[in-house]
Amino acid sequence: MDRGGKLEISSEELLNLLGDEFKKRIEEIPDEKYEEYYRKIKDAEMKRTLMIFKAIKEEEK
Repeated sequence: MDRGGKLEISSEELLNLLGDEFKKRIEEIPDEKYEEYYRKIKDAEMKRTLMIFKAIKEEEK
């Protein structure tokens, strides 16, 4: 598949490359797993933001 030198790939293109079996496995994952994953991402992002905020405040001193 010629990607024309693109460095990025869309989710749809990636799923097409991975095939139907992979798509089926993803669809079988319960929604609760996704909710847990996104909750962890949100917590990590909040901690990261707080660390950046503290670093900025420290630099201002």
